[in-house]
Amino acid sequence: MKLSNLVLMLILASSVSGQFVEDFSVASEQTLYTFQGTPADSHFAITNTGNTVSGYSLSVVASEASSWVTMGPLQFSLDPGQTQIVLLHLNLPRDVDPGTYKLQTV
Repeated sequence: MKLSNLVLMLILASSVSGQFVEDFSVASEQTLYTFQGTPADSHFAITNTGNTVSGYSLSVVASEASSWVTMGPLQFSLDPGQTQIVLLHLNLPRDVDPGTYKLQTV
C-alpha cells in the first residue's frame, strides 16, 4: 500500500474595528499522512488573541480532497485568550492515487 499525504493549509481572516481588536492564531500539523482506505484524525487549535469576543465560522474549500474530510465544530465564539480545538477526520478512498493533496479551510 503506497503512502499518501494531505497538506493542511489554514486560511482565516482577521479584522480591526475601533478600540476592539479581533485577532487569532492557529496551531496545527501542516501535513497529515495516511494510506488509501485508512481513516486518519487530526486537529487544529484556534486561539482568540484579540481583546473582544469573536465568532468563527469554518468550512472546507472545494478541492479534490474536500469530499474526504469532515471537521467540527464549524461555528463557535471565543472570549479573549480562549482556544477551540477543531477536529478533522480524513476518510481517504481505497482507489485514490498516491500523492499529495492540498486542503484549505476558511
